[in-house]
Amino acid sequence: MDKIVIFSDLHGRVKAMEKLTKRLKEEKPDLLIGLGDYLYNGPRNGVPDDYEPMTVATMLNFLPYKKVFVKGNCDSRVDQAVLSTPIEDNKIIDLFGIKVGLYHGDVPSMDGLDLSQVKLYMFGHSHVYLLEKCDFASFLNPGSVGFPKGGSEGTYATMDKDRACIKGLEDGKVLLEKKLADLI
Repeated sequence: MDKIVIFSDLHGRVKAMEKLTKRLKEEKPDLLIGLGDYLYNGPRNGVPDDYEPMTVATMLNFLPYKKVFVKGNCDSRVDQAVLSTPIEDNKIIDLFGIKVGLYHGDVPSMDGLDLSQVKLYMFGHSHVYLLEKCDFASFLNPGSVGFPKGGSEGTYATMDKDRACIKGLEDGKVLLEKKLADLI
């Protein structure tokens, strides 16, 4: 595996999905990681004019990449019925020799997740991007594709064997970058 793209909090927005699809064609990832909230927008976000969850579901289903999706607080059994990729509550995977914990970021998304071996935590939920090392682990939040908050633009993340980056959804410009060696 050479490259991973990580996204979160799409919330059924077709324009954001179109931009993400464009970035994916440029990035050409070997793996696409989704950190939850794919189709529904939740009551706090209102209903935007480009809210089309079935169109977004179809677009996600036709992406030609290997995918790993975890469940967000707005995801339900209905989402799983229309998405071809299984949506797991959370997951621990090995990426470039690093144990990575994938979860959405709300408290229930961590239930049953054994974090004793995890070195890098990937989560969404806050809609604000983050790439930071703390004393015991590192954290990557790709921000939100559909409803960015905190004054940021729509963002996603990439990771390869050398580095992790937060990138702008509009142009793919690197907004934040860390060497992978500095995160583990």
